[in-house]
Amino acid sequence: MKNMKKWMSVICSAAMIAGLAACGAKDAGTEDKGKEPAGEKEKFKVAFASLCEDNDFGISSKESFVKEAEAMGWELVVLNNNYDGATAIQNMDTVLTQECDGFVNFQVDAGVAQTIADMATEAELPMITVDCPHPGIPFFGANNKEAGLIVGNALGEKAADTWEGKADLIVLCGAPGSGEVVDLRMQGIAIGIKETLKDEDIEVLELDGKSEIETSQKVIADVLTANPDKKHILIGCLNDQSALGAYNAVEAAGRESDVYIGSHGCDAPAIENLKNKEENCWIGSVAYFPERYGEYLVPLMDDLLHGKEIPEESFPDHVFIDKSNIDEYY
Repeated sequence: MKNMKKWMSVICSAAMIAGLAACGAKDAGTEDKGKEPAGEKEKFKVAFASLCEDNDFGISSKESFVKEAEAMGWELVVLNNNYDGATAIQNMDTVLTQECDGFVNFQVDAGVAQTIADMATEAELPMITVDCPHPGIPFFGANNKEAGLIVGNALGEKAADTWEGKADLIVLCGAPGSGEVVDLRMQGIAIGIKETLKDEDIEVLELDGKSEIETSQKVIADVLTANPDKKHILIGCLNDQSALGAYNAVEAAGRESDVYIGSHGCDAPAIENLKNKEENCWIGSVAYFPERYGEYLVPLMDDLLHGKEIPEESFPDHVFIDKSNIDEYY
């Protein structure tokens, strides 16, 4: 991937934070006769539980964290939450049993967030959660409403440019039950479309695509079958897997001229579509840059390990990636 100017400020900020943490540790040690020899890094045991191991977002974010953490010299315990709350609780038990010094937890089952937060708090374990807030625990992840608005604005602008601002139906292909932050992401899409088109009366249909290609393809196919006369349908998807399923359904139904699709993540399916296919109804995806998550998370965790406070919420940059700018980023 190309290193872009738009990343320089983020990378420099992350480096500055890591540098300040290192300087603080050095200054504190000048009065300690037992300080570490110059050039040696303090050894921490840090756990990382990934979102999953079966899609590019989960894999990229894990690999990014591991790369940055290994550069810090940390001992790593790498686990997989696999989208599952019960597994996440088991992983939390593992982290505590192994007496880890810190934990970065990509855990998105809101139903177990309180339980996991309580376990970390009781054990006084420094923890950062990713993409799903846990009460009282520092959060890193998508600015979901803002990301949703970005997708909605892009879809609305496309409708304004090609359909004279008409939209018969907004379809939100999400994953109900994934928690408030995901709801913010999906509702942001609808708000962005309506604001851009200046029409608050557009019908909104919410579907459960389960973040999966096959399920999303089926539910979108059903919508297209049930609405043969609607010629201006805007589909907002929770992730690129859902968008690929939606695109497959639209293509199979021969309805490309009736639909525009926007999505979240800009991982492999979206990049493949934008770089290697002719322009089509899947217009783009808002990027979260999971391949750089480690550049945010490792400095934050390093501060926690050294007893420093970090923000309650931290966010990556979000950019809508389409045919016009894909080569600037990927």
